[in-house]
Amino acid sequence: KLSSIIADLGFQIRVSLSTNWAEAEMSSSPYQSEPTFAVLSFEGNQIGAEHVASDQTDLHFLEDGTPFNEPAPRPVPGGDATGYIDPDGRGLDSTSSDFAFDDLNSVDAIGFTANLNWDLSWGSLIAISDYKEIDKYIGMDVDAAPMNQLAFFADADISQFTQEIRLQGETEKTQWLAGFYYMTGDYDNANGFKVMTNGPLLLPPNTFVGDYPAEVEQEVENYSLFGQVDFDLSETLTLTSGIRVIQEEKDYDYQLVYRTPPASPKQWATGDLIGDFGSLAGLPFPTVHTDSTSDTLWTGKIQLDWTPNEDLLVYAGVNRGVKAGGFNAPIDFGGGQLTPGFSYDYDEEVLYSYEAGFKGSFFDGLARLNGSLYYYDYQDYQAFVFAGVSGVVVNADSSVIGGELELTTSPVDGLDIMVGLGIYDAEVEDVSISPGITKDVEPSFAPSVTANGLIRYAWPAFGGELALQGTASYTDEFYYSLRNFNSTKLDSYTLLNARVSYTTENQDWVLAAFVNNATDEEYSVTGFDISLFCGCSEIVTGLPQWWGISLRRNF
Repeated sequence: KLSSIIADLGFQIRVSLSTNWAEAEMSSSPYQSEPTFAVLSFEGNQIGAEHVASDQTDLHFLEDGTPFNEPAPRPVPGGDATGYIDPDGRGLDSTSSDFAFDDLNSVDAIGFTANLNWDLSWGSLIAISDYKEIDKYIGMDVDAAPMNQLAFFADADISQFTQEIRLQGETEKTQWLAGFYYMTGDYDNANGFKVMTNGPLLLPPNTFVGDYPAEVEQEVENYSLFGQVDFDLSETLTLTSGIRVIQEEKDYDYQLVYRTPPASPKQWATGDLIGDFGSLAGLPFPTVHTDSTSDTLWTGKIQLDWTPNEDLLVYAGVNRGVKAGGFNAPIDFGGGQLTPGFSYDYDEEVLYSYEAGFKGSFFDGLARLNGSLYYYDYQDYQAFVFAGVSGVVVNADSSVIGGELELTTSPVDGLDIMVGLGIYDAEVEDVSISPGITKDVEPSFAPSVTANGLIRYAWPAFGGELALQGTASYTDEFYYSLRNFNSTKLDSYTLLNARVSYTTENQDWVLAAFVNNATDEEYSVTGFDISLFCGCSEIVTGLPQWWGISLRRNF
């Protein structure tokens, strides 16, 4: 935040103006390549993926175990389709990305916000205006191997304006608010692939060296009215109810095109459009699509809060949430492997959430215990399905049941201990894995168990405060792909961090040293199954052990 100007205009009106600006240049992510093979149906569609054995030379297998070696077997046992084997597996000791420039990725952002607060005799009026612009350019080497094949690039130019006007107040037994919200946004995106020197060796016929961006222009307008009332049924029981009605309009224009190679691998081609990609590669879907939507949506909430005393809150509630529908922009190279269930548009997602829990303080405030149980019922859950070299959103029903427990205690002066546990069981129903084949799956990035802990001890020293802190977090195994192929499951991992800090007496300065992932745990956080493209999958490895020193000035 570069500036913040507070002006008192009288009449109990206060206006806050702020602006923010940021520029960043970043290297590409440390993707790692691991050999995998596709399991194919007898019709040639992918129905699974597995890790490659160290002595394996067959490229893929049919569902009955018969080798499938088109266009050719693996050149090196245990390698990918080009013969590459990453020397350290999923470790970070070596990477072979041919596009890993230090300044490849860039993000430029600027924003302006005005906040007006007008105190009235019966409540207050709040108006918040916000404008943002973001220019983003992101790239990664798809195959993460020495052979110049394929790179993914995304270029985005986004502008957005929002306006909220809210009235709020209270009476003896109620707290209430009502308001209006407006949002308009222009989103220009170009997402796609750079086919480089060796790319045509593994891609469908009539695929040439050059850029294949899916160019999308989308305009969005959103209007909504909302209100909420908290009503005290008694001194210990409060009823909360709220509703929001939304009108959302979208205009969408998409085309997947081919452009000649640019002068620099860091940029999209800027030359003339050469042709429609579909006419070149014979894709099984139209590569030009224009559409619009106009949807009326609503959300709601009803909840009971019971506070029998100042140390305990017990609550139970039902919420209806909604996520508007949208449009896909496929960048697939075809070959009959477009994401199963593909459609350009997808419907809104509706969530009915049922939750009950408590928040309590015990032993004269020495311990705090929070817990909750919840059940989520998704209708038309917006599921992201990745297949071939592209991903799209499809609708599928889903359900989740879970619980969380968190304990915080300070048994002696200066000592804080916190532990947390989360249990999560979810299912997405009837996901299309391959044409004609559906199954119930686990959602991606949804570990069934997570746990965390923190211990911190602080004591007076050197006219200020010294503190030692250690944290631990555990993440259970999970799938990074909704199709739940065996090779897309990532192992569980535990991370340990440590920190020592010194804070001056007036808390103006904080000097700290830290080490994260203290045990140098090797773990993976996401990936892409592109076994049909290169006989491999791309895995993002988590950060290794790293340390730092920080100095903070508080104003």
